[in-house]
Amino acid sequence: MSTLAKRGLKVDPRCPQCGEAMETTAHMVAQCSDSKLLWVHSPVRTELFEPTGSSFAEWCIEMSKKCKLSRMWEIVMMLIWQAWNMRNMWTFEKKRMDPLRACNKSMSLLGEFEAALERDQTPVVAHETGTEVWQPPRVSLYKLNTDAAVREDRIGLGMVVRDCVGDVMMAAGMSITTDSSALRAEAEAVRFGMRYTFDAGLRHLEVETDCSPLAQLLKKQKKERSITQAIVDDILALASNFELCVFNFAKRSCNKVAHSIAKSSLPLDEALVWMEDHPTDVLPLVVADKAFLYE
Repeated sequence: MSTLAKRGLKVDPRCPQCGEAMETTAHMVAQCSDSKLLWVHSPVRTELFEPTGSSFAEWCIEMSKKCKLSRMWEIVMMLIWQAWNMRNMWTFEKKRMDPLRACNKSMSLLGEFEAALERDQTPVVAHETGTEVWQPPRVSLYKLNTDAAVREDRIGLGMVVRDCVGDVMMAAGMSITTDSSALRAEAEAVRFGMRYTFDAGLRHLEVETDCSPLAQLLKKQKKERSITQAIVDDILALASNFELCVFNFAKRSCNKVAHSIAKSSLPLDEALVWMEDHPTDVLPLVVADKAFLYE
């Protein structure tokens, strides 16, 4: 509006949403009250500074310096686009979009776009990662880590799902009574984790296991005639119901949280699920994994 006013048009130069300041691009994106809430709810998780001037270009440069994680800039651009949509909806239709709903819509659209690219360009495969520490998934995806703890005739299953900044979306643990091999136990853990993740509505997933033979089965590098293969077939069938599902192998050092949950789940008589939370005893491990992301 301020630009139109400078050109001599008779318009109110104030922000049509808050009415508290001149409507510049920088104000619309970062200073308006609804825009601030949009950023608070977003996965960017960085302190949103207010531009010292009215230069939107300078603000973008500073934001690019703050976006340390891989593919975070795509989220920033998506949120800027959504702030513009919120402004237009109020200006032309007098309808206010809830910032939380607007944020969720932005992330959903970005996820659908990237999932479409993955389906067209990249098959669902397993690959090894040589890193010694847990790595976050790409922006708009979630990472599921699973593990199994075997004790005599009992197996503890553990799973944890985290987002691109290392925040826990859900965790779960349970135990089953059965006499099985370590490979079968690891397969049971993956199936357990994927079922609960699907039920939670998370459809764009990276699945990470520290069992190399299981990763080979999931990649279809080999096949065996066993109960384990039947479980793997169940996993692959379940994977087809996700928008995107990629299987990875990672070292045990990258899987400490799921391993700890699996061990503590051995005495359980029923499954325990934590939504946007985790067992208190794995907090140091979750914090340690996040700390490596910012070193």
